[in-house]
Parts: sequence; structure tokens; C-alpha cells
Amino acid sequence: MLSTMKALLQGRNAKLFLVSFLILFLEIALIRWISTEIRIFAYVNNLVLLACFLGLGVGCYYAHKPARLALTLGALLLLLGLITAPIYVVFEGARLHLARDIPMLLSAFSDSIIWFESPPTLLVRKVLVGTSVTVVIVALIAITFVPLGQILGKLLGEYDNRIFAYSLNLGASLAGIWMFNALSFQSAPPWVWFLFPLILMAMILVRQGPFPGMTCTAILMVGYIAVLIALDTNTKRTPGTTVWSPYQKLNVLQLEPKEMNRGYLLTVNDVNFMEMLNFSDAFLQQWSHVLDKTLRPFSNYDLPYQFRPAPASVLIVGAGAGNDVAGALRNGAQQVTAVEIDPKIYEFGKRLHPESPYDDTRVEIVIDDARSFLKKTKAKYDLIVFASLDSHTLMSSFNNMRIDHYVYTQESFHEARRALAKDGVLAVIFTPQRRWIMDRIAGLLRNEFEKDPFLLRSEVAGWGSRIFIASDNIVTIRFS
Repeated sequence: MLSTMKALLQGRNAKLFLVSFLILFLEIALIRWISTEIRIFAYVNNLVLLACFLGLGVGCYYAHKPARLALTLGALLLLLGLITAPIYVVFEGARLHLARDIPMLLSAFSDSIIWFESPPTLLVRKVLVGTSVTVVIVALIAITFVPLGQILGKLLGEYDNRIFAYSLNLGASLAGIWMFNALSFQSAPPWVWFLFPLILMAMILVRQGPFPGMTCTAILMVGYIAVLIALDTNTKRTPGTTVWSPYQKLNVLQLEPKEMNRGYLLTVNDVNFMEMLNFSDAFLQQWSHVLDKTLRPFSNYDLPYQFRPAPASVLIVGAGAGNDVAGALRNGAQQVTAVEIDPKIYEFGKRLHPESPYDDTRVEIVIDDARSFLKKTKAKYDLIVFASLDSHTLMSSFNNMRIDHYVYTQESFHEARRALAKDGVLAVIFTPQRRWIMDRIAGLLRNEFEKDPFLLRSEVAGWGSRIFIASDNIVTIRFS
């Protein structure tokens, strides 16, 4: 087997392809994994990319020196351990994970609040710890790519035809991106992502032959894979397993008290994201001694239908696990088009939602991006609901771009208005934590409909959701 692998890697073209493929694949895997496990990197994910580039640049500069892939494997193992091992620090009685809670450690800066977190007392020690761990993580990422940069730089320097070499490098890089995308759409977990580059590194090592660090490298590889598999196996499981969708890490927890079968909590990247709630007549009647059925019409899933009762057709973008779809069916919708970008969130909803809205024959599910669907649809809808798309992603002072800026835009609202039937109503649900976000959405709707939208607040089955109601045929009322 070793002779076959050596034969495959005899040519420098094959080795350049493997190294280039490996670099891009590993870059994307680290960007996605670290941004998931440490939320602050989701806001500044370019920092991971810059660290990768820094390591590659240093490696290319020292291309004349021997490359030690054991350094890459050791740095990866340390990075994994730092982020996943149970290492905690205590501040003001709060137990914080040294890596995953970096947002809390840095939240002494009042403008670095990230979802569900409030600024604690200003503590210099907390900021220093958070900053130091961040620097260590960035350094480990950079070190990971130094040996790979050395190999890449040396190979590129051996070619007289630099255009061919660079073209081969680009082609292999694209192949690495495509391979990672393929694994993501198959919901492969992180240990699979990282096992793949380890195999490629082993193939490169075979080409180099035995060396003093070979034993150490083999031990690191075995230990690294074992730890990854163990960590993936020991994640919280209810009622199935942790699922890495093409976009995010998903998990489901049954809501307490379990005997009520009240529903499930869906977490995204280890943050509470949405609840699959049972608002059915039968459930509310059964538990009428603890639940008030008269409050249901005021939930953010039901309120839009007070403005457009029993609509013939409803479009829900950001349908999620099905709460908004269940609300539409409860309120007499004859036909519901539910658009959700993440197929795994839809699958959780179809399998677990206590009201089973996705099993109803009146519901058509479309797996697509909201903006993409709005651009393509030719249908007209009596009610269009923007169902809290990405409102779990709070704004950040670390960059000037937020995910919701892609959906809650003037262009989106224009496309939605175009898809409204005569007397149609647009409902925009959002959960802001800054007044200026509310003002921005209200301003966009005002520009599109040339009148102020209704603004309502729902505390029922939501985290202080705001609901904007806009239509060409609605009387403007200002709420103080």
C-alpha cells in the first residue's frame, strides 16, 4: 500500500495539487468550526482567515527550511483541546469557559454585547483573559499553516512555468472548497472534516519518507481523531443527535415540564434559537389550569391574522421548525407556502413539532433562500410573513455587516410588496435589542408603502418580538 501511495505522489504536480487542496479545505473547516464554537468569531470570522494567511505567508517565507507537519498536527490538537476541554475561569461567581465564553470575557466593553448577554461590571482582568485567549487561538491557527506554507512555497519555486503552477494551485483550491461544501450538505460532523485533511497529510508524509518526528506525528494523528470522535459522541442528544446542517450546528432539547409535551427547544450553535411550541386547541384545553388560551391571538405567530383573517394564501419566509406555519393553519389559511433555507431545521420541525404543521396538505415547503424565492415567485399572497429571519444574530461593533441586512432591506420589502395580492398584508417579525434597528425597519417599510406601519409588541411565546404590519390598504396608527 505504501508503494502505491508513493507512486501516486512521485510527481510534483500531484503533491502541489494535494497541498493546495488541503490548505483551502482546512481553512474553510477552521473558519466554520471556530465560528460555531466561539460565537465572537462568527462576527469577526475574517480574523480566522487572516490567521490562516499569516501562517501561509510565514511558511512561504521560510520555504527553504524543512517543513514539519508534526507542528501542524500539534497546533490543531492544542486548538481543539483549548476550545473543547472543560477549562473554566470564575469571575464574580460566574463560571465561564476559557474559550467558548470569550464573548462574556470581552463583554466588559459595553458595545460588544452578543445575543442573550448583558455587559457585566467592568473588569480589567476579564478583558485581559479574554484578549489573551483570543491571541493564543489566532496564534495556533497561524502555526497550523506554517508548515503547509513551507511546502507550498517550495513547490511553487520549483516550477519554471509559474502560470501553470498557479493555475494548478487555484484548481486544487477550488476542489477543496467543493469537497467541503459536499461534506457540509451531507451534514458531516467536524471530526469528518478534520479526518479528511489528516489523511491528505499522511499521504504527503509518505512522499517524504521516515523522519525523526514520524512517530510523534502518528501519535498526534491517532489522538486527535480519538478526541474528535469522543467529543462528537458525547454531545447532548434529545431526542436524536447533534446535527451539523449545511449552515449551522443544531440540537434539540425537550422543554420542561416534559409531562406536558409542551414542545422542544432548538439550539443553533449552542444558543437558544427557537421553540417548537404546542398552541393547539386540544393542548390549551387540556392544560387550561396553567395556560391562558385567550392570550394565543396575541402571540407573534397569530397576531398577523388579526389584520388579514382566514387568508386564502400565505407566504412565510424563514418558516423554521413550523411555529409560524402552525399559526397560519390555526387561523384558517387555505394554502401556506413555507420557505426555509436550512433543510435540517425543516426536518426537525417535520419530525418533532407537536402540532405537525408540515404534515398538513395545505402546506407547501420550499427549501430556498428568502431573497431568492421572493425574486423568483410569480404568485400573489394575501399575507406575507417575515418570520424572525436571523433576528437571533445581534448587531456587533466588530464589523459593519449583519446577516439580517441581507433580508431586511428596501429591495426585499419591494419584492414582497410586488408579491402581495390586492388588499394583501405584509407582517415583519423581528426581535431587536436596539431602538435604531426598529427605526431602520420602520423607515424601510415607510419608504416602500409611503405610510407608517403598525408596530406591535408580543411577549407571548417570544422574546419581546416586534411585529410591523404594512399594507397599501391599511390605516396608519402610531403607537406611543
